Amino acid sequence: MLSETLRILQANCWKSRDKVMMHLFGEEEVQRMEILAIQEPEVYGFGDAGTLMTTYSQALSGNFHIVLRPTPVEDGEDGKPRVCFYVNKKMDPKTWSVRHHSRDLSTLTVRTALGAVDIHNIYVPSKVGVGPADRARVGEAIRESLTVLRTALHRGHIGRQVVVGDFNLHHPLWSTCRQARLQDADADELIGISGDHGLELLTERGMVTYDGNVFGHDVESTIDLTWASTALAERMVRCDAQRRWLFAADHLPVLTELDLRWDAAPVRELKKWKEADWDTWGTSIAQTAWPKNINTQPDVDAAVQYFLDALNDASQGTVPIIKLCQRSKPGYTADLKPLRQQVNQARRWARSGDPADVERFRRIRHELGRESDKRHSGLLETVQVGEDARNATINAHADIASRRHRVFHRCWQGRHTEKDAVSSCAAGKHPGH
Repeated sequence: MLSETLRILQANCWKSRDKVMMHLFGEEEVQRMEILAIQEPEVYGFGDAGTLMTTYSQALSGNFHIVLRPTPVEDGEDGKPRVCFYVNKKMDPKTWSVRHHSRDLSTLTVRTALGAVDIHNIYVPSKVGVGPADRARVGEAIRESLTVLRTALHRGHIGRQVVVGDFNLHHPLWSTCRQARLQDADADELIGISGDHGLELLTERGMVTYDGNVFGHDVESTIDLTWASTALAERMVRCDAQRRWLFAADHLPVLTELDLRWDAAPVRELKKWKEADWDTWGTSIAQTAWPKNINTQPDVDAAVQYFLDALNDASQGTVPIIKLCQRSKPGYTADLKPLRQQVNQARRWARSGDPADVERFRRIRHELGRESDKRHSGLLETVQVGEDARNATINAHADIASRRHRVFHRCWQGRHTEKDAVSSCAAGKHPGH
């Protein structure tokens, strides 16, 4: 199924989980976005040295894939990624991929009705507050970020590219406030890159994307920009700053919506065979006219397919079907519902603060977790048994196919008649054995 528009919300999160990310991600409308392109997320690690860094996503309730450059914790502060994506799980995971060019640039490629579209998420270091001793180093980092962007655009899909990010650059092309007088030389390089790759600026000139305090002065400027190839710029629905989602950060999130259709994740269904109406199912199977005169391999293949189709047809209306969603939990079965209700009741009582009520809530919740783990473990064992059976079947088919090839090869050589070959196949033997 194709959805009509693609929404990209970009935001600089100030490296703060508690002040920015948890509040922004807690907004219901944000949770319905297709793509979140974040600059300066709070990145942290846990566990032993070598564990990959991660970032905050709890408020998103597991509805998004975290796309963060794999970085060992031991790389420290200088290795932390400064950009990341969150991709909504409602998008088919087979239709998108990611490339990490550096800690400051990642590219998400999404398959759409128009073709593959590259979404580049970039962070350009800021020169604000940088002392004379570090000015040259930061300037070099800015130029390096822009060089990496140029390379990524050159390698991307020509005519189908979007660039979003915190550029920390001022230029009259996009700024009408007093910061325009502070035109950065590197901004000319950015404009050159956009011209070389056919990008148009979607950000409205003068649109405030930064509202903060710099050296004791209230400052408004336009430094969070959105660029797109001409074909995509013509499909722009909106590109607006979202002041309603300005929390403790000084950057306003920017929402870009494009008239692009994308593939939704397929609906996952599960048949509840334990609740099947076996009497009706058996009646349907009994009324099936099974094929006869199965003599050749094509006859066998056709009969097996007919058998599978008959089983599937018989299950229609006799076996309940449930749709799996993002909140579906393996191991949480219907028989756990009464225990779940007890946990909810005990939670309400525990709010009184009475030690006995708190202890009862803790005990029942622990019991629910233990029972869920048991069922989950049983499910994993069942899945493993099924996987082993599947592999055994595949190996058996491969062995039969190999034997059949050798049999008919000998038949072709005139060593056996076709009748002998078929008989040997049926017996599972090699001619001459």
